[in-house]
Amino acid sequence: MPIVGWGIKATGMIYIDRTERRGALESMRLAGDKAKNQGKNIVTFAEGSRSKDGTIAKFKRGAFFISKESDLEIIPCAIKDSGKHWPLKSLKVRGGKLNIIYGKPISPRDHTEKSTEEYAVFVQKEVERLYASIQ
Repeated sequence: MPIVGWGIKATGMIYIDRTERRGALESMRLAGDKAKNQGKNIVTFAEGSRSKDGTIAKFKRGAFFISKESDLEIIPCAIKDSGKHWPLKSLKVRGGKLNIIYGKPISPRDHTEKSTEEYAVFVQKEVERLYASIQ
């Protein structure tokens, strides 16, 4: 999708190609360094895709690898009803109200004993708790 790629580059985003492990790890390290050294933020959707049925899928480890490697906090966020306004396999976005709730920052320093996978599971449980609290 050329236009999307140009937009990503123009805004300084770093694309992570998940098809090749070594390149993906290098991209994640670059993103972490950029966030840490330039005061940038990383926005990621840890599921890797939107949910088909509203359930939260298993989180991918990339964001948690970056968090641990670069000592960056994670702010958990739950979004409900996005599928109503932007259905899967559709480019058409419908207007309406999204329900979004943010949790307290989670520091990787408080989870040094956890593997990246365990850290991802911990954060996922917090997102699930937030999601359940949305009316």
